[in-house]
Amino acid sequence: MSGSTGKKVGKNCAIMIGTWEVLGMGKWSIPGAKADLLDSTEFGDQWKEYMIGLQDGGEITFSGVLVATDTTGQAALKQANMLNSQLTNLAFMIDSTSRFQLDLTDYPNSYMLVTAWKVEADKSNLLQTDFTVKVSGGPVTLQ
Repeated sequence: MSGSTGKKVGKNCAIMIGTWEVLGMGKWSIPGAKADLLDSTEFGDQWKEYMIGLQDGGEITFSGVLVATDTTGQAALKQANMLNSQLTNLAFMIDSTSRFQLDLTDYPNSYMLVTAWKVEADKSNLLQTDFTVKVSGGPVTLQ
């Protein structure tokens, strides 16, 4: 079978803050939004019943090699964590034209918060760094 299959290759991915790439990254995970599940069972019911509550944008994790000189990427994320900054321009690139990012058109008050970061050293490996961001006020969508 020939032609485009619509499949994407992970090696073409990147993480961007505006026009700046976060250097050293090699993995990201976007579990997506989820909804609170509310128990609406009443006395006398024979089966549990549920309804959907509030939506939650979820958490995004990403990791890679520590690049200490990356002042516009890794250092900017650490600073956003320390200053409790709301990020609206963080994008998880699939390739040069497709990305996961906040839907600011339909959810103009949405933002991301860097809730955690760490650096890990192992004598047999390069220094590694991990970041976690919380999505608030709306979903991350494929654009």
